[in-house]
Amino acid sequence: MKRMFVEPDVQGRGVGTALAVAIVNAARTAGYRTMLLDTSVRQTEAQRLYRKLGFVETPAYYSLPPELTDWLVFMRMDLPDSSLPAENVQ
Repeated sequence: MKRMFVEPDVQGRGVGTALAVAIVNAARTAGYRTMLLDTSVRQTEAQRLYRKLGFVETPAYYSLPPELTDWLVFMRMDLPDSSLPAENVQ
């Protein structure tokens, strides 16, 4: 998942959750078994959403300069066979 963004005027209305659930489910439908992402350490709301969806922190999955290591949080989720129900992600 890369560069998911929700406009500030609709943040807090479940749009980000619905979008993330749709992306995860589309990846699963396409046959992917793992989803990786990275986000800034300052994106605490995004990190919270990803954790609610089932993502966990993981080591960096690509090479990056040492000065960026402290700026990024890497996450992964194994994609089970069943879809994520959007209404159950609070």
